[in-house]
Amino acid sequence: MRAVQKAVQDSLYNLDDGFTVKQRIPTSKGYAHCLKSSSISNSYYKIFFLPNQEHYSRLGIIAGKRLMRRAVDRNSNKRVIRELFRKHNIKSKGLDLVVMIRRTEKPILTQQILELTYLFDRLEARCV
Repeated sequence: MRAVQKAVQDSLYNLDDGFTVKQRIPTSKGYAHCLKSSSISNSYYKIFFLPNQEHYSRLGIIAGKRLMRRAVDRNSNKRVIRELFRKHNIKSKGLDLVVMIRRTEKPILTQQILELTYLFDRLEARCV
């Protein structure tokens, strides 16, 4: 295997679009505060939301072990949620969001993307 130089390797990735540390809800206190607020939901997800003082949104994810026994399933769901949050316009609205997974069976990836995009769109329209 050939090693790629660090400068070349770093230039291949756009770090501006990443899911940064400042876009996460860091503490359980932040989660608890957000879980007492308004919510919207569908059959797979429930999103709790609360305005924050920043100019960017923060995301928290609850993927319970009771619902999904395998860590692989929990982590893949979290990856999809983070990716959709990263690409959606809602990340610039100044909200704290906690996405809770509600269903035990894992939806098909396209269905999962449609459901989350629909919820993010509803939330964006509600907060405008």
